[in-house]
Amino acid sequence: MRRAFPELQTAGLAVAVVGMGTPEQTAAFVREVGAPFPVLADPERAAYRAYGLVELGAREFLNLDAAKAMVAAVLRGNRGGRPVGNTGQLGGAFVIDRAGTVRWAKPSAFAGDHATAAELIAAAR
Repeated sequence: MRRAFPELQTAGLAVAVVGMGTPEQTAAFVREVGAPFPVLADPERAAYRAYGLVELGAREFLNLDAAKAMVAAVLRGNRGGRPVGNTGQLGGAFVIDRAGTVRWAKPSAFAGDHATAAELIAAAR
């Protein structure tokens, strides 16, 4: 998401990230990566439940698609950080309008299944 931020900002989109870390862990993450967008702490994963994002067990978490996504991320130069929260909790990406209506959703189907900047920009138009 950090690499996609300039594209999203140029397209006029506001970005916010919700993570599972505590407020302290979230603040450390923001300092470490210099996140140019709000990063919100949700250690109880209330937002994840509210948006219907699923939690995988170990069997579902370890699969070929997740392994491919991990290798691709490493090849792009992304280094994994220390896991925070429930590593089986999948995320997602949402385009939400100013009225709070979800206009587009891409819940992750496996670890590493993330929306691209192009998908988010197209969904916001």
